[in-house]
Amino acid sequence: LDGHGIHWLDLVIALLGGFVVAWIFKEQLFALVSAPVKEGLAAHGIYRLTAIETTEAVMVYLKLALAAAIVVTIPVSLWQLWMFVKPGLVESETRPMRRIAILAVFMFVLCLLFCYRFVLPLVIDFLTGFTLGAGGVDFQVTMKSTYSTTFIFLVGFGVIFELPLVMVLLAATPLFDSSKYLKWIRYSVVIAFVIGSM
Repeated sequence: LDGHGIHWLDLVIALLGGFVVAWIFKEQLFALVSAPVKEGLAAHGIYRLTAIETTEAVMVYLKLALAAAIVVTIPVSLWQLWMFVKPGLVESETRPMRRIAILAVFMFVLCLLFCYRFVLPLVIDFLTGFTLGAGGVDFQVTMKSTYSTTFIFLVGFGVIFELPLVMVLLAATPLFDSSKYLKWIRYSVVIAFVIGSM
């Protein structure tokens, strides 16, 4: 490992350590992750989740522990990446990069909280009511589907909330400017509505 390279061993050790800690608290983590889904289900009198496969619980806990380990080790990963990039930057570039990194993390965390607290319970409430309203449906929510739904929503919202920052960064390059954004705004609105409805 050279002085300016990424120390992969540190990343692996941090990831393994985070995984072990997350596995120890796997039940508490799953309770935290499934809370917004259970809130939406409770509005329709559903209070328990189902496991329909013998390996479902252990697989969900493994995926959850790995995801938690990755999230916990993000500061280490970002620090390693920063130490790798920093030698190639001048002082005038270093300060804006720090601000961009802080803003990106802030927007990502803000979006996770927004999705977790407000969006997920409303979506689950609506979809549950829609399914039960069909009639003749034996509606059971599994641990696997609960984890998958929560994960997809949180990651999806996290990426979407970074879009304004990406647009600002692109506008600062010769590739894009405000006139190009205005040119494509009609198409963007239609695409946003289509994706939002999906």
